[in-house]
Amino acid sequence: MGLARRIMNLAGTEWCGNKQVPTPDPLYSIGGGRKTRFHRGHDAEYDRDRDLVHVFTTNNDSFELWIGYPDKWLFHCRRKEAHRLAVYILWDWWIRTEWFGLRRWLYYRALHSEVARHERHMAEARRD
Repeated sequence: MGLARRIMNLAGTEWCGNKQVPTPDPLYSIGGGRKTRFHRGHDAEYDRDRDLVHVFTTNNDSFELWIGYPDKWLFHCRRKEAHRLAVYILWDWWIRTEWFGLRRWLYYRALHSEVARHERHMAEARRD
């Protein structure tokens, strides 16, 4: 066996007894809201009539990202655009804007405190 074949066997993803271009398993988002559960792989179990299901996968030898429902694709983009989207989500949104979630948490704590203070002042004004 040649070196190239060994590298392909080591780096490739198993598919039907062969090795192919490295590809991730699809990711299923099943349900909605706080009850959302995620499943990796082709064997996701869900109720087609009851569950809202989104599918995230790659296509065309992992050169494209595809997002949609099990029976309809809503969006797809090239790998370069998907990588830029990942940078946007991780760096621009999660790290810079939300400080790993801390900034949002701080803001809402302060907002609830300010609303409670306003409600106290309104209650005092009504009593006067």
